Amino acid sequence: MRISLPPAGLLIFLPPVLFVAACVSDSGAPPTDVTVAAERSKAAPNFEPPTAEAPAYYAFRSIGGVELGAIYAGEQIPPRDEVEPLVEKALAGRHYLKAGKGTPPPSLVIAYAWGSINAEDGDRRTRERMLSLVTTNKMNLEEGSVDLARNPPNLDDGRYFLVVAAFDRAELKAGRKKMLWRSKLSTGSAGTTLTEMLPSFLNAGADFFGQDGLPAVLDGKLKEGVVTIGDAEVVPDKAKSGQAEDRRPPAVPKNASQPGPTED
Repeated sequence: MRISLPPAGLLIFLPPVLFVAACVSDSGAPPTDVTVAAERSKAAPNFEPPTAEAPAYYAFRSIGGVELGAIYAGEQIPPRDEVEPLVEKALAGRHYLKAGKGTPPPSLVIAYAWGSINAEDGDRRTRERMLSLVTTNKMNLEEGSVDLARNPPNLDDGRYFLVVAAFDRAELKAGRKKMLWRSKLSTGSAGTTLTEMLPSFLNAGADFFGQDGLPAVLDGKLKEGVVTIGDAEVVPDKAKSGQAEDRRPPAVPKNASQPGPTED
């Protein structure tokens, strides 16, 4: 049985809110941080994330790559076959396993979308959508609220995003869309590409899958490193000193999982 998918708007955006230009800050620096806006739906406030002892099995559904708002030449949206393996790996690390032959039937449908969104002067609707990417349903988004005064990230240059959401599969099969949780990962698009940012999205934000609360801004792990040179030190040759070199393969984390084949 094929389950109908929710529209992209249900996955990506909260209901329209008033965008307040005074909330936007401009650092002028290339983006390296990832904004994570993770929320549970009102229908599933007590959702319990899976564990290694009790993993959750899911069926994948791709909403696809999209370009929203103004379209800029040269902006590349990676194809599904580049995005899905990254999302699958991140989910497996958090005990969400793709269902297939030899696994229990899926209880979830994991849907995901990715792309870019760029606003133009006077384009209020797109700016509202951009703001919704970096906020959650736990915030008061009325004009003049304390939450809006907490300086959402700069939206002037547009944003790259990846949205991952979980739905109750039994409810979908019955024709009802019951979203359990949604994680919206995004960054400013100036100075980088979506292909470069996808691993950073998932490295920084996958721990928030199934979580709930206020947005967080995390290091996207693209900042330049610093090498400190200290005093020279003589290191004994292990072979000559009679110590065998350790050539064992690196240990595999206890919670690593091998997902099964894709379920159609």
